[in-house]
Amino acid sequence: MVELAGGALIGTATLWSIDTHSRSGHVGLSLLPAARGKGYGTDVVATLCHGGFALRNLHRLQIETLADNTAMVRSAERNGFVREGVLCSSAWMLGEFLDEVLLGLLGQDWKQDPAALGLSGRSVGSQSRRAGEVTRAPQRRARSRVSLHAASAVSGRCLTSRSVP
Repeated sequence: MVELAGGALIGTATLWSIDTHSRSGHVGLSLLPAARGKGYGTDVVATLCHGGFALRNLHRLQIETLADNTAMVRSAERNGFVREGVLCSSAWMLGEFLDEVLLGLLGQDWKQDPAALGLSGRSVGSQSRRAGEVTRAPQRRARSRVSLHAASAVSGRCLTSRSVP
């Protein structure tokens, strides 16, 4: 992910482990410390949900995150994800096992929010489109101008390449 205002790298985001048979996938993102707390996480989760449900026709998306990662849990819940359980001692981090929270969202429960996809009138510049590259739909917050470049791990096709009507 790149902040359009200055071109600074702010993190990474992906739809991963896409299972075409079960029509499911995982949402993942990582923000650099300087980019945290600015609403990028919620916006990126919304964009990845759009990519998974509207463009890839997935049935289910899920997120696994450390149990103490309240920012990621909030971003997921703001986009309709629900806590489905705790994976006890499932992540090895810094010399110890930590719990993870499992969050899920079904396509039938997903509510595409035009504001979350930036269709509230805010404009974000676009960048040239190269193979496997995507320009992020306009953000909902005036201060969070981000370009999200993502490609499907399965097909290499773009997840989003235009604003959603």
